[in-house]
Amino acid sequence: MTKIFLLSFLGTAVLSASERVVKSTPFETSLSIDATFLPDDVVVHKLYPEQWSKFEIKELLPHGAAVEKGQTIVAFEREDYDKHLAESKEAVATRKIALARAERELADLEITTPRLLEGEEITFERHRESLDYFKKTSRAIQEKNAREDLARAKRSLEYVEEELKQLLQMYEEDGVTEETEEIILKRQRSSV
Repeated sequence: MTKIFLLSFLGTAVLSASERVVKSTPFETSLSIDATFLPDDVVVHKLYPEQWSKFEIKELLPHGAAVEKGQTIVAFEREDYDKHLAESKEAVATRKIALARAERELADLEITTPRLLEGEEITFERHRESLDYFKKTSRAIQEKNAREDLARAKRSLEYVEEELKQLLQMYEEDGVTEETEEIILKRQRSSV
């Protein structure tokens, strides 16, 4: 019986013998099971905030509960945090506006400052030249003019004083001073 079986097998192999190409492909199997993994070590979750200090727990998974990927373990009350966050965002927006304004002012100053500096340098140079001219030329002329003005003023004073003196003498000789003479004397005294 084994001979017959063997012959029949060989016969079918000869009859269906044709060329076949064998390709190498990965062989995969997948198995889906429900399981719970437990850690070897205890995992402690700690919170170290950089700024915020008030944390009121709103929701907490019970100890030993099964946790899935992405599931929240602890939820905190966010009202104060959200308020602080909104205020911080507002402050950042305000600072950005102030920064933009300061950058515009800086850009304006970068344009105007060299121009102003150039104008001030020109003005300084003119004043320096004026001072040099004053020291070399104008000062002597102005001092000479001032001395001449002083001399004229002294001469004028002498003339007015002399005129007053003569008027007083003339009116005293008369013995009687009239109203007009009083007015003339008053004017003459005022000019002295």
